[in-house]
Amino acid sequence: MTLPAGTLSGAMGVFYQRDEITDRPSDTTLAGNEFLGSVAGITTGVQSTTALYGELSIPIIKDKPFFEDVSVTASGRFSEITSKNEDGRTITVDGSNYRLTGDWTISPMIRVRGSVGTSFRAPGLFEQFLADETSIVRQSVADVCIDYPGALAAGDISQQTADNCAADGIPTDHISSPIAATVALGGGFGQLVPETSKNYTIGAIFTPEFADLSIAVDYFDITIKDQISTVSAANIIA
Repeated sequence: MTLPAGTLSGAMGVFYQRDEITDRPSDTTLAGNEFLGSVAGITTGVQSTTALYGELSIPIIKDKPFFEDVSVTASGRFSEITSKNEDGRTITVDGSNYRLTGDWTISPMIRVRGSVGTSFRAPGLFEQFLADETSIVRQSVADVCIDYPGALAAGDISQQTADNCAADGIPTDHISSPIAATVALGGGFGQLVPETSKNYTIGAIFTPEFADLSIAVDYFDITIKDQISTVSAANIIA
């Protein structure tokens, strides 16, 4: 569609994707026959994603004093993700996100741009379906309460950590022993929720006519919620 400031452009579409994972450890690992080694199961699962999306590029003003070119772009997407584990249990999550951007060319030398938007990421296959597995670490790697008065004096732990060790009744002469800690790790199917974020950007571009030069300055503000990550045994205990 032709507008006074230019051409209104648009796009829309449908997206579908199906992903599967099958990760089988060795028979020795499956049977738990690795001495001082890990034990793991078979990781398997299916995930399908369907999405609808669209975008509009809208020219607002063109060829006016201090408004050489002003345009706005608006886009959005709705996604639905269905995950199914090996037992046939299914979980469906959905979410929508958008993005609005503005571009203002004040003069051939100065352009200002900005945007606001959201994002959405469902847990991945490995994050959801990782079969329970175990590994072994040295006690000294995971246990922050070993000789906690000495560790506090050396600056290896905080006062709060030392106070918490004492509050749990751990003796001050608690030392490391040959005993190793068993660490369990598994996927979060049915427990994890999608990551979401919101972001703002604003910036300017200076392109002087007297030099072959372009200078851009941008400010970003991005907030992520419900971030999915793997936490180590030491971090959990700490």
